Amino acid sequence: MPNRVDTKFVLTLEQLSLVLKDLSADYGALEIDGVRRHRYRTLYFDTEGFALYLDHHAGARNGYKVRSRLYVDSDRSFLEIKKKTRPCRTLKTRTETPAMATEIAPDAARFIEAHSTVDSRELQPVLLNQFERISLVSKERRERLTLDMNLEFGQDGRDVEIPGIAVAELKQETVDRGSTFYSAMRAMRVRPTGFSKYCIGVSLLVPTVKHNRFKPKLRMLQRMTGGLRVGR
Repeated sequence: MPNRVDTKFVLTLEQLSLVLKDLSADYGALEIDGVRRHRYRTLYFDTEGFALYLDHHAGARNGYKVRSRLYVDSDRSFLEIKKKTRPCRTLKTRTETPAMATEIAPDAARFIEAHSTVDSRELQPVLLNQFERISLVSKERRERLTLDMNLEFGQDGRDVEIPGIAVAELKQETVDRGSTFYSAMRAMRVRPTGFSKYCIGVSLLVPTVKHNRFKPKLRMLQRMTGGLRVGR
């Protein structure tokens, strides 16, 4: 579903545990070699001045994210471009790479420039992110659900963990509030909310860039986790 509508929810692991019991009849879990919880490692690229991040902070209509992602358990890597075309709708393109990219090589530059308006010559690695994911597929509807946990970020020797929460992302062709998961969130009074792992990570670890737009999310995380500690 490369062109999709994404609806995100942030909930505690206790809430997730409760809701998972009600989803088994309507969703199947992605399982690889008997494993349902998969590890991801992502390196985000941006300009020295964090131009792509600032586009998202400003609410730009056509915001881009450029990242290299390693699917740890399968040992496969992809260079990915995500384009926000309008609120909640995302277009993602990707190409497989021999290993996780730590710089923009010529092949990567050609791919980026073919699928975005980003000047690849200005890109450099700026934020490392890792997490674990459970992926569910609806048995009745054209939708997928990802549940990301144990989020960690690192940037220039600083690091932060976000314990005790899950970021749920419902991926659909069009918004369907009759979805079993959407209904479960409504019953638990967990409202949809925008949540960009990249933007949150930068906001937490790069004090020199503006992050006013994300302060409500940061306060929400502080409240849900009991406080976040940034280390070196």
